[in-house]
Amino acid sequence: MTEERDQTRRWIDEAEEALNRTADALRAAWDETRDARTSTLEAAREAANRLGAAIDQGIEAAKKSWDPARVPDTDADTRGAEQEEE
Repeated sequence: MTEERDQTRRWIDEAEEALNRTADALRAAWDETRDARTSTLEAAREAANRLGAAIDQGIEAAKKSWDPARVPDTDADTRGAEQEEE
């Protein structure tokens, strides 16, 4: 019975040690990639800002092309032509 407990205890100790080594390795890998992650995030932020600016420019261009003050009154053109015919 004692031998069985010792084996179980050794297995638990080995499992905990392996888990701790794994956690340490993951932490080290995470820390080593910090600069790459930060750089990538900054590039994505800049790209999103440029996209936002492009969208804003597109909206402004669309507003200008659909401005009612710039659309000719086709009814007035038609009425003028009809009056000339009379």
